[in-house]
Formats: sequence, C-alpha cells, structure tokens
Amino acid sequence: MHSSPQADSSRPGRGCVPATAIIWGCSTGMLAINLLLSTSAQSEMAIAIAIVAGAAMSTMTVWLSTRNAVVPQAEVKDES
Repeated sequence: MHSSPQADSSRPGRGCVPATAIIWGCSTGMLAINLLLSTSAQSEMAIAIAIVAGAAMSTMTVWLSTRNAVVPQAEVKDES
C-alpha cells in the first residue's frame, strides 16, 4: 500500500537520505576522476581530502538543517 502524503510530511528528515546519496555519489565520481587525471601524488592527496571534507560538511549540513527545521514548527504548535 502507498502511504498518504500527509503521513510522509510528518516524518522529519525524509529528504536526508536521498540528498546524502546524491552528495556521496558525486563525491565518489570526483574521487575517481581525481585518481585518473592527477599527475602527482601530493596534489592527488590534497584534492581527495578536499573532496571528502566537502562531502562530509555537506552531509552534516543536510542532516542538521532538517533537524533544526522541525524544532521551530513544534514550538509554534506549543504557543498556540
């Protein structure tokens, strides 16, 4: 059975997993391109660290922004 749209909208973080998959999928592709095109080991390592750090920060931002977006809605309901 398919769940109703109202049930899906009440779940916090419903877009986090797809967003995380896209972030890390693109990062994996960038790492593969880096391995193929890099000419020196030192630049390859620096670029790889930057790619992984950027993906990790993006993932953290996605998950924290979803968590923070749910809290104000709960506070508004309590004040009513």
